[in-house]
Amino acid sequence: MEQPLPQGATERQLPPMTFGKLDDMRSRVAVAIDAIRKYLFAIQADEGYWCGELEADTTLESDYILVHTLLGTGDAGRMAKATVEILRHQNEDGGWPIYHGGPSNISASVKAYFALKLMGYAPDHPALLQARQRIMEMGGVTEVNTFTKIYLCFLGQYDYDAVPAIPPEIVLFPNWFWFNIYEISS
Repeated sequence: MEQPLPQGATERQLPPMTFGKLDDMRSRVAVAIDAIRKYLFAIQADEGYWCGELEADTTLESDYILVHTLLGTGDAGRMAKATVEILRHQNEDGGWPIYHGGPSNISASVKAYFALKLMGYAPDHPALLQARQRIMEMGGVTEVNTFTKIYLCFLGQYDYDAVPAIPPEIVLFPNWFWFNIYEISS
């Protein structure tokens, strides 16, 4: 609730804020913000959500297969389509990248390899043979990131004791502390 001014007092007007060179851009920024706001409201579904295409590397397809296998759910047709996408993006060296045209990444490669095995591809399938060789060249399963190790643990393919453990109290450390959650998270 706004307090009334004391009797005899006048409202003090603050000078407008200035931002130097940015002042020239203010009107263009305001127009751009208004345009994107109108666009977002125009494409919003009646229920209040937005639906858009999510594009990324094949770890999404691999995660889709891994999670649905873990939960015992998933549409067989969609999972089969996911395997087609995984195979379509395999690098010539046998691995999988984390961005279009990028070098093979150990975590993406292990996820893709395991997802294909879960979908019934035999270990002697040419794509899996090539992938296994590339994975070993990159250091093997022990070199994958923690999230991939956890997926593998869930599905009985990696030892939980080999996954790095972080005490939950770390979240209480302030961000200025030399070791804090913001310095170790991705």
